[in-house]
Amino acid sequence: MFKNDLYKNAYTKIISELSPTDQKFLMIMAESDNDAVEISHIRKQMNKSSNYVSQYRQRLIDSQVIIEAGYGKVSFSLPFMK
Repeated sequence: MFKNDLYKNAYTKIISELSPTDQKFLMIMAESDNDAVEISHIRKQMNKSSNYVSQYRQRLIDSQVIIEAGYGKVSFSLPFMK
């Protein structure tokens, strides 16, 4: 029940306020088998340049949706977001 309320009241709103590219970035992270996802993996999946992906990485860090998880890696900052 707690998770359902969290998704319904918080996560749905957070995700809906993100751009489609931000959402795609997060979807690639969510589909990964690892909790800490390499930026190079996200870049390959998005088929975009490093600079392009870095902009969205920073936007999501600034929004506190993801955090840095070691060199060249990110993970979700919010519990159960994956």
